[in-house]
Amino acid sequence: MAEQRKNETRPRRKANEKSTTGPGAHSRRRSRSRRAEPEPAPVISGRFWVAVLATVLLGYVPFSPINERLKPPEPVPEKTEAWHQGGKVRIGVTLITADYDRLACAHEQKVGEGHCENKSESEPWPHEAGEPLDDNKAKIIQPYRTFPNNQLILIQGLWADPVLATRLHEEPSTLPEKKMSRFVVECDATFIGQLENPKLRWQANGTWNTERSAMVATVNNCHLIEDA
Repeated sequence: MAEQRKNETRPRRKANEKSTTGPGAHSRRRSRSRRAEPEPAPVISGRFWVAVLATVLLGYVPFSPINERLKPPEPVPEKTEAWHQGGKVRIGVTLITADYDRLACAHEQKVGEGHCENKSESEPWPHEAGEPLDDNKAKIIQPYRTFPNNQLILIQGLWADPVLATRLHEEPSTLPEKKMSRFVVECDATFIGQLENPKLRWQANGTWNTERSAMVATVNNCHLIEDA
């Protein structure tokens, strides 16, 4: 009897055990092996480090000596105490090439070899015999404003300087103004005289305005320093 009970309990115990040889055993082993595999470490690409380096440089350069080298040269502030006949000073002037045609003065007096485009508001200065028809207004006096101090100055033959003549050739004054770029030119100026009560015009078809007086200068050694 005891041996019979022993034989009856043995199959029940085996029935409760999970089979390690059936068709589901292989999938269970694969499942356990997949769970046991470690996850790969994240890989940081080269683009990420380039972005990090660029961010660091953008934050560093504005406060570093490199920034000083990258800055365009500052305009030289004019020394107004040198604004007298015979005085010499370095000046900056802000321009667009349309100024070649639209800036004009009217006065009957010559200063050295220079003169205004008009003798009066309605009378142009007469063309002298032997003068070239197109010399980039080498003898014409025109009104300008200095940069950065916005002082009125009359300059003879500014556009005849090689730097300005080249700019005028590359960007003709007849282009639409919206296609022009404002710029600053810096020159050595020599004051050659003064005009009393000159009439000035800042647009080709604009009204004439009278100034009490203005210094007249010739220029040389000009160069562009920046876009304005």
